[in-house]
Amino acid sequence: WVWPLIDEPQQGACDSTLATNSLARSFSGSGRLNTLLNVGLKHQSDADLTWMVDPALLSDASVMTKPYSVGGNAECGGATPANGSSAAKSWLTKLSQGAPGDSTDVTPYADVDVSALAHAGLDSDLQNAYSLGQTVAKSVLGQYGDTSDDPPSDSITWPSGGTADYTVVTALANNTKVSSVLLSSSELPDATSDVARVPTGIGTQMTTLLADSELSSLLGSAPAYSSAGSQFAVEQDFLAETAMIVAESPFTAGRSLIVAPPQRWDPSAAEANSLLSTTTSVPWLNPVSLSSVARGKADP
Repeated sequence: WVWPLIDEPQQGACDSTLATNSLARSFSGSGRLNTLLNVGLKHQSDADLTWMVDPALLSDASVMTKPYSVGGNAECGGATPANGSSAAKSWLTKLSQGAPGDSTDVTPYADVDVSALAHAGLDSDLQNAYSLGQTVAKSVLGQYGDTSDDPPSDSITWPSGGTADYTVVTALANNTKVSSVLLSSSELPDATSDVARVPTGIGTQMTTLLADSELSSLLGSAPAYSSAGSQFAVEQDFLAETAMIVAESPFTAGRSLIVAPPQRWDPSAAEANSLLSTTTSVPWLNPVSLSSVARGKADP
């Protein structure tokens, strides 16, 4: 399971100023980000979750722990003052203390469109997105990575939308130090495994992890505001889909399946809890970490 904590970046050009105050509700009560964090922390050990966090979200939450401003103009005037958010502070504390560093990876800063940067030849911006992301993650989370400016040696990146082509993979290999890239399985439809070693244009190989695109689509089909019946149907379809995948080749030892919800997933707490409980209770599924899958046998 990949568990995403990603949202729309809010930091403006002015210090301690956010574009909107939409995160305030998301960090509290039954808000989207608070739900994902609480459910993820509850099941992270049993379900062997890999957290995927946008460092810009960490930065925005950090800004909100003290008095900050919302809106305003380009000259840093006209903003509305806001008190520090206890919910944002609590959310950051729970994440930094609860999510283990060796099971946490980060997106490039602000979940930038990696494909657009690579295709435009903006290598320096690509480098900056990753280096800034690593710096912010280490500063806010503390336990993430080591003390250098480099990502951990087994770091995994998740381009926005899970899409990338040969040019993008080459740009990532040439301008960042991530070891694996997580993509939608629709990007390599002929792959015989959810792990592939993809040659790059600089004579190296990039480990490419393929999240099942059908399951990703299924998980995004019943957000928190949908009916209880729709959410129950998703849970039942998840059971049926995973059972059928196993039934396709029941005697294949070590077959793996990567489950990655949409990056801005919005499940109810009941739905998220049920899905992770299912993963740990049915006899045909055995949770493992994403990093262990990355080290497994790959389709060349």
